[in-house]
Amino acid sequence: MSAILQWFYCTKCTSVTHQHFCFSVFSTLKRSLDVFKLQTESVSLSHLHLAQTMREEAKKFEDFREKQKEARKKVEQHMDALHKQKVAQYKKTAEAKKTYEQKCRDKEEAEQNMNRNATTSSSKQQEKVQHVQRCESFDEVTRLRHQVGPTYGTHLTMCICVTQLYEEVRKSLEQCNIQEDIEHFINLRRTGDKPPGTLSSRFSQQHIKVWPRSLMKSSRFKWNHCNKF
Repeated sequence: MSAILQWFYCTKCTSVTHQHFCFSVFSTLKRSLDVFKLQTESVSLSHLHLAQTMREEAKKFEDFREKQKEARKKVEQHMDALHKQKVAQYKKTAEAKKTYEQKCRDKEEAEQNMNRNATTSSSKQQEKVQHVQRCESFDEVTRLRHQVGPTYGTHLTMCICVTQLYEEVRKSLEQCNIQEDIEHFINLRRTGDKPPGTLSSRFSQQHIKVWPRSLMKSSRFKWNHCNKF
């Protein structure tokens, strides 16, 4: 599950780096955005590498679990066989006891001692085998614990690397100069230094040059000319 989350975070960071902004950027802000995209892409690659490492570690744990299941199944089968053998031996001993009760006491005692010694030696041998199996299991657990150690070191190294990358982004954003960006925008978008004349004065001068002087003196022309405005 953690590997899936790392891969999902990697895809999100990659989509951010390939995103096109809807507004035009320039000057120091553009440089900061370029640094942000570069560092974000580095972060996504780090998370992708971590996701692959975690998948490999998860595969190792899965293999170990399957081995443990098989080993446990074998142990259970072995214990069932021993239990059945013990029950069978008990039945045989009981039958032998009933059979030899009719015989002399000395022979019966000797038979019981022989069976007791055989059972004791068999139990000791079984205990030795079980002890060896337990030691092997503990050795396997210790070996896997040493293998898991580098994984935590990889996590720590990745966190330090990501922190350094974000620190570079923060420094690049702190270098932005708002006043310089505003002046650059004004110099880029301005159209002129002097404002244009009023519309009414320009319109009146053009018509004065074109219309006849006699027509301008009439009151009717003045009234219509004012109504147009």
